[in-house]
Amino acid sequence: MEGSCESLPLNYYHVLLGFIVGQLLGIMIWVMFGFAFRFTLYDNVYVMDLRTKKNSQCLESESTAAKTT
Repeated sequence: MEGSCESLPLNYYHVLLGFIVGQLLGIMIWVMFGFAFRFTLYDNVYVMDLRTKKNSQCLESESTAAKTT
């Protein structure tokens, strides 16, 4: 039996632990990529929202100025 190379039996707990660790790593990577790319994904929408708010505020101030004169 000198040449035989026995592999360790795959234990149920090893499989469960590997699954949990893999899921946690996947979630961590997913969250990191989400935070890394959130500005590039939503930047245009955010800028457009700010522009529309600014324009609406300008229009409101112009309309109140027109009413007072």
